[in-house]
Amino acid sequence: MLTAAALFAPVAMAQADRKCADAEFDSHSVALDDVGPFAGASKKLSFARAPNAACRVITFYRVEARAPEAKANAERRGIEQEDSAKTASPFFAARYVDDKRNAPFKEQWTDQTRCPALVPALEKLEPVLAPKLTGNGPYRNMSTGASDPVMVRFWLAGQVYPQTNADYTMDLTLDGGNGDPSGVWLNETFKALDACWSPDPPVIK
Repeated sequence: MLTAAALFAPVAMAQADRKCADAEFDSHSVALDDVGPFAGASKKLSFARAPNAACRVITFYRVEARAPEAKANAERRGIEQEDSAKTASPFFAARYVDDKRNAPFKEQWTDQTRCPALVPALEKLEPVLAPKLTGNGPYRNMSTGASDPVMVRFWLAGQVYPQTNADYTMDLTLDGGNGDPSGVWLNETFKALDACWSPDPPVIK
């Protein structure tokens, strides 16, 4: 019996890792209102340490505000003049999946309307992304040893908020563990958004 269990464990771990990798890969291309995610993060724990939720993946969306449709040229010119004086705020949303046994990798959604904690969570990310140019900054690959069986990955791609220059893009990946800046931020974000998730995607108006 022990031999069978020992043989099964590596296979189960490999399958779990593969499913988690697939969930991470797929999260990059899931669109909301024809807009892809601008950032995302994942947290993977060893199979033995977390049998109920070893893989958690979250992605973030920023949907630009739409200008109201003008019914006439004069009205359109008035709207353009008004828009030049003020810019409507974008709409933020998030998508979440994990490998809990009752509903593995079933997507959940939230947005800034349903979840007031979403935008503050993203604002707390800004100092994490601020580059540290001397010493051991956060922009390095870090190995997680036996003492920290947690792998945290944060990624950011494409247009960078709050940049408005369409030619200014960034592709960034931070790998680390629980104690790294991105890991601390991710754990706090999971807690802040825990009660916000719903199977219903946000409705963009």
